[in-house]
Amino acid sequence: LSYSFCTLLDRGVMSSAVLRSAYRVEAAVKTVYSGNGVDIPGDGQFIVSATKDKIVLLEYDTGAILCTTGTGDGETVANVCCSSDGKWVFAASRSLQGYLWRVVTDEFFEVSLKKERTWFTSKHPISACSFSPDSTWVATACTDGAVRLWECSSHSQTHALPNDGGIILSVSFVTIGSRIFMVATCFSGSVSVWDLESKDHVLKLADHSGAVECATFFYDGAMMATGGRDGKINVYRLSVVEGTSNKKRKRSSNLTFEATNSHSFTVLEEVSCMSRVTKALLGSYYGDVVDDPEVDKEIIVMGGETGQLKYFYLERTGRARKCKKELKNESLQTGKALPRLLKIFGVKQQNELMIATADHDLEFFTPTLQRKRLIVGNIDQVVDAKYGLEDQIAAASNSASLRVFHTTNPFCDLMIGHTDVVLTLAVSKCKKFLASGSKDRTIRVWDMESLKCLAILKGHSHDVTSVSIGTAPEGSSAPPMLVSASADLSIKMWSMRDVMSSKRHSKLQQEQGLTPDTPVVIESSPNDTMPRAHEMDINGVCFSPTAEMVASCSKDKTVRVWGVNKTALRLLVALKGHRKRVHCVRFSTHEKVVASGSGDNTVKLWSTNAGEGCLKTFQGHASPVLDLAFVNKGLQIISCSSDGMVKVWGIKLQTCVASLMQHKERIWSIDVAQDEMGFITGGSDGVVNVWKDYTDEDVRQATAKKVLRVKEKQLLEDRMRLKQYGEAIELCLKLDHPRDLREALVKLEREGIAEEHLAKAIKSCESDLIEKLIGYTKKWMLNALHADVAALSVRTLLSTLHITFLSDNPQIRRSLEALLSYGTRHHDRLRLLQQQLHLIPLFCNEPPAIPPLAE
Repeated sequence: LSYSFCTLLDRGVMSSAVLRSAYRVEAAVKTVYSGNGVDIPGDGQFIVSATKDKIVLLEYDTGAILCTTGTGDGETVANVCCSSDGKWVFAASRSLQGYLWRVVTDEFFEVSLKKERTWFTSKHPISACSFSPDSTWVATACTDGAVRLWECSSHSQTHALPNDGGIILSVSFVTIGSRIFMVATCFSGSVSVWDLESKDHVLKLADHSGAVECATFFYDGAMMATGGRDGKINVYRLSVVEGTSNKKRKRSSNLTFEATNSHSFTVLEEVSCMSRVTKALLGSYYGDVVDDPEVDKEIIVMGGETGQLKYFYLERTGRARKCKKELKNESLQTGKALPRLLKIFGVKQQNELMIATADHDLEFFTPTLQRKRLIVGNIDQVVDAKYGLEDQIAAASNSASLRVFHTTNPFCDLMIGHTDVVLTLAVSKCKKFLASGSKDRTIRVWDMESLKCLAILKGHSHDVTSVSIGTAPEGSSAPPMLVSASADLSIKMWSMRDVMSSKRHSKLQQEQGLTPDTPVVIESSPNDTMPRAHEMDINGVCFSPTAEMVASCSKDKTVRVWGVNKTALRLLVALKGHRKRVHCVRFSTHEKVVASGSGDNTVKLWSTNAGEGCLKTFQGHASPVLDLAFVNKGLQIISCSSDGMVKVWGIKLQTCVASLMQHKERIWSIDVAQDEMGFITGGSDGVVNVWKDYTDEDVRQATAKKVLRVKEKQLLEDRMRLKQYGEAIELCLKLDHPRDLREALVKLEREGIAEEHLAKAIKSCESDLIEKLIGYTKKWMLNALHADVAALSVRTLLSTLHITFLSDNPQIRRSLEALLSYGTRHHDRLRLLQQQLHLIPLFCNEPPAIPPLAE
């Protein structure tokens, strides 16, 4: 019977009859970088980033999370850096604490962070930090202008370098000859230099008129370039010479640090980051970047407020000039303003540039500035998420650009086109097409294979709040349709025949005089519009499975069902019953019913037939229901609410079969996989959770356990029937069956042979089985009904186990000592009961005469 049950499950015959309740998170897309600091070691093994109060280590090649650790103080991490050899990680928190971790790799190649020390760094927040090239020191700079150096091995402060230049924006080490110097760029526009051997302030440069954001060194420390918010890059030749100093020289012991401003040029934008690019880093791309490949030159790559990367030659003479070859970021071709660049890293091992942007993204480029991949660091709140092709998940996350994540890797693709925040998404039945509605009042249709925009739908006069794509059944001549709802209270119908057909789309592009990569523009007509579909803002619309009906919900507390006639709508029924605004509505995949979720914390099931109204009401959410979906061939509903709770409902019994809590904040969207074996949820906490249905697997495991239990029970009964009591007792211990063992001991005790066979079993058992027997005895001793069996077990253990065994196993000895005290209590209780029982015959046969009371 069990075999047949498992076979039916494997064939899927019983899948629809079983309520789906065992959903668990299989994967999650989380925030890994929120702009609070990012760094890469010299060998490019991993990326260390900060998000809120967490430190995250990402594998450079795959983007996978290696480990995550927290500071423990609950405050946001302000800065983070790692040593060039990848052995140390330092983070500064807004609680004014500094944290030093050692990067540890175990024998299984699992990477983790071991906290070495926590210390109070200063009375002022840390604005910058950096490791020395040999990983000896970590430097911290505070907003009061002071720079402190801490030795990693001894965890002690070795240098305190004063500065009068104000807030420090960056700190870095430079080695010139045998001397190590500390360079700090300041908000006041100055650059300060200290000699770490003498701890003297040896130089102060004030050639910038605005804050100096960064300093980079070239030609083994012989040159330094500084970039500032004044739009200038200054190049200095550095040297350590003998002699007296002038205005830009300050004596340090018997040496003088000299910085000669050899060149200064304007880049027409605020410079926020720079990096050194060498011939080794460019690799095979060297000829594509440098005009004369035969000349070995070092190159400055800089970025700033425009988001544009720029290359400049830096000659040994100190002259700098822009590369003649015009190289542009690939994403600049979209016409959208690029986010400000915060940091640039050159990774020699991969011949790549990694860029951290103000949008909290990590972008990876070839030296010719072709984007290779993208990691979205901070997802922000996810307002909608849908399944795409294969491993794709499209998400709208409080941004004008759509993000396409992958369940098989952490990298992301961008679909850029909207000019304002995207509010809603919809996918076609085949998952090849995606529609997005935005605050820019347009709807865009995307090809999920090429991630290109196919069409722009215009006509709404306000924000587009919901869209849905409907496909007629196979064999029908009806074209695919799109329905959209807007804050202008209208519902519009759009024919997708010319968009989803490649031939018709190409023909439409030719008619509009567009290039193949340019999306067509489709304007709505009055005949396709229901001008005032609701009395208040419309929150959602959806097609029926056959695209013959459309359902809409609104802030006016109603759900309305519309009949579709080509591109025209007619009202079929208005459903009233919710006490507050209705946030979502969905058609069942198999029945002519719709489900709606409302701000009154309920989910209602409605009939689309006029006059039938509400069929069922599901109560259980503690906050407004924001989205829902049908699963299990329409037998169940999954709903999510603003408290981060997901509930799975059984429609027939009208009960909640599972409550799932993984999000920390409200869940805006839910979407079910095409095979209905999982779903995704996106919420305000910036997390997209991928849930998988493990119901069949759990049922299979439970059935297998039942079968195994029956076999073990039968084997135990065979041992008892053959009077192999010692083997039966040992089998109960091995199979972890305390109840069967207790029942067997009670049976043997009635026959007076329990102690004999239990002692025989104890002598043949290993220490782990004896510990298991003592664990059973502890539980029996706590129950007065089983105290006699527990006493039997203790008595047998003490009489059987040798004193040397107890001395070699102190844990067993301590457990037995604890059991003795419980045994004494049970003995006292039984002796009192025996005394009370002796009085029963006295009172039943001849009650004693009571003498009269004296006057």
